[in-house]
Amino acid sequence: MVYPFRCEPLKDNRAVACKNQKLRSGRCVRGRKTAHLACFVHILSAKDMKTIPLVIRKARSSDLSALTELLAELFEIEQDFVANPRRQRYGLKLILSAPEEWQVFVAEVGGRVVGMCSIHRLISTAEGAESALIEDMVVQHDLRGRGIGCKLLAIAEEWAFAQGLRRMQLLADRDNKKALAFYRRNGWRRTRLICLRKTGPQRGKQPSDQPTDP
Repeated sequence: MVYPFRCEPLKDNRAVACKNQKLRSGRCVRGRKTAHLACFVHILSAKDMKTIPLVIRKARSSDLSALTELLAELFEIEQDFVANPRRQRYGLKLILSAPEEWQVFVAEVGGRVVGMCSIHRLISTAEGAESALIEDMVVQHDLRGRGIGCKLLAIAEEWAFAQGLRRMQLLADRDNKKALAFYRRNGWRRTRLICLRKTGPQRGKQPSDQPTDP
């Protein structure tokens, strides 16, 4: 299926030409230095079939409420976490306040944020370079399966590799078969590593005690 794309570079204002590029397995065929920040996808509405603009962009502070709601949806799926809106909102503020260390991309349909993907910069001694940890990859439940997640993940990957990050990694719920299949379709592979965690003692004022914005 062919979708019309409007392309822009990430770092400067030079226009990049890109017309009617094809999608293969949800991934766009593109040049190495081209960043697709906006595109159009076909979304089947319950009432009719129409083309709605899908914009992939960097998150803003004004997105906090929408991002917090998306995290609540994500944590309903993941067995290791419980949604706590105040903690999630506080954590998102920390991320957005340090764009040199973290980056959050959002998917916007009709002016409404419907998906998100965050990237955390790490140092990999194995690679001898910076690497990236993908977290909080989620699309609104009633819009899943329509290619939004593929495009959101592709933009996040392109941004990370353009920054010189050598490797990307993520954690996924082992029982979430749909999520595991999604990552396989997008070129991600299992490793032999497992995830372990340990929670430290709580000291001082906790994120859950932070007041939310009015």
